[in-house]
Amino acid sequence: MGCGFNMYESKILLSLHKLVSPTAKEICLDTRVPKNKVYEILENFISKQIIQLHPTKPKRYSVINLKGLLHDNLARETKSLQEIEEQIDTAIGTPQKTAEYDETFSVMEGESAMINKIVETLSEVNKESIGLIDVWAVRQSNLRAVKEAISRGVKFYFLGTIDKQSLPIATAYAKLGVEVRHYPVQGAGYSIFDGRYVQLRVTERKIISLWVESEQFATMLRRNFFEMWEKGKNVRL
Repeated sequence: MGCGFNMYESKILLSLHKLVSPTAKEICLDTRVPKNKVYEILENFISKQIIQLHPTKPKRYSVINLKGLLHDNLARETKSLQEIEEQIDTAIGTPQKTAEYDETFSVMEGESAMINKIVETLSEVNKESIGLIDVWAVRQSNLRAVKEAISRGVKFYFLGTIDKQSLPIATAYAKLGVEVRHYPVQGAGYSIFDGRYVQLRVTERKIISLWVESEQFATMLRRNFFEMWEKGKNVRL
């Protein structure tokens, strides 16, 4: 609540974190928030790119990078960083799955949701991150995540259109140690993390991200990526 959410919203956020990927019914039982309020708040969170929807039956929901979200909201609040960080660490603890459900596929909308999910994923990447970049996006949070991953030995490869508009962003990544090449990409792209997690993007009108956990799919796309990589051009950044 100290980060700007009301009581019901706070209960639902913590329930989403604790239960990992619950249904609306499971959230109701866990939080005792009225059912109509749960659905109302979930829809609001989706529109604000705070949570992602898993198109299962029944539908399941999960929060995108809860700690990052709370810290972003913290910047707009008046309490001190140290005090709120202590509250965050105490409140969210360690997530525990309460249902037998594997998050192998999810979909989300918007740039903020995409970046928050990437930041969350990069915290667990150990070897390699590949990006066929259809939309160059940069925020301090993902620059920091890339820098931290590189310091752990993660190799980064970004391939995409480098023009006057994207050049400053590509340069910022290159300065961190990302290998960047120019290759014309438009309307769709993908990222691969540790040869296992795949993010597919469609960006012709608005950013739609689909996340898939599949080593076979990742291997296929990775092979496709490095075939294009060989055709890409080095750019002086």
